[in-house]
Amino acid sequence: MMRYLGSTKKQIMRFVRLEGLQWCKTAIPFGIGMGMVIVWILCALLKFLSPGYFAEMPTFGISWIGILSGIAVGVFTVLLAARSPAKKAARVSPLAAVSGNANSVQPARTAANTTLFKVDISLGIYHAKASKKNFLLMVGSIVFSIVLFLCFSTAVDFMHHALKPLKPWTPDISIISADNTSP
Repeated sequence: MMRYLGSTKKQIMRFVRLEGLQWCKTAIPFGIGMGMVIVWILCALLKFLSPGYFAEMPTFGISWIGILSGIAVGVFTVLLAARSPAKKAARVSPLAAVSGNANSVQPARTAANTTLFKVDISLGIYHAKASKKNFLLMVGSIVFSIVLFLCFSTAVDFMHHALKPLKPWTPDISIISADNTSP
């Protein structure tokens, strides 16, 4: 509607960005608070499970650098996410804004097939097949989740063996010469 009232493209883009930044007022403090609580719980868990290694680690520490970095990443993410809607809103012609036909979405040719799956799964498959971009984003998200799961599960196994070696009589450090003889 701002386009119909005579706003320039630059004004509309600025307004959409400001609207996105309005969400930062609540989202960033909530995210930082939840992150701090999760880190505190993990620190307490590490101190409880392995006090020999993590005895000096503070349980309820506050990292000001971490908080400032979280704020910066949050604002940057919101500004980056607001770019595409701002550009789309600025491209709308005043006539399309008045008539309400700003979104020239093609009508669906067929409905989602719900005979094999439930409605939510069928709609997910239908939207994934609708465009190559959606499909690639969904596949990339699943692949990234699997890679993260595998990395974390192997890291946990590695740390279990690193903290408790298989053979307790093995030395921590061995000093030998280049030709594998004792010095």
